Amino acid sequence: MKRHTPESITGATILFGCGIGLVTLTRLWGIRSNPMFLLAAGFGPIALVLGVGMAIHGRAMPVDRVTMLARIWGIAGSIVSVVNLQLMGYFATPNAERTFARFVIPLALLVAWLLPARFYGDREGA
Repeated sequence: MKRHTPESITGATILFGCGIGLVTLTRLWGIRSNPMFLLAAGFGPIALVLGVGMAIHGRAMPVDRVTMLARIWGIAGSIVSVVNLQLMGYFATPNAERTFARFVIPLALLVAWLLPARFYGDREGA
């Protein structure tokens, strides 16, 4: 039995490549007030960890739905993302524009993986 399909190999490669690219760019550029920099700093580590998870598990993490295994790797990626933001000084830098978002962004990164399957278009459940 094959562990990987062409879709899982392509998905893992794209996620891993985009994750490496976003993490590298945000480490070079740093945290700025532009929302796109915050998105890159938040989603880069998640994509990187999901790419590693998909490379390890193959077809157990299909590209067309969110499985329990994908949720576990997504939560791990969200934790890595929060650590990345912490190391980049996101929580330490006082900025009136980010006062509310400072707490909402990390929480949203974690809560998104705990939503019911219907939010991801999966009627059977994940």
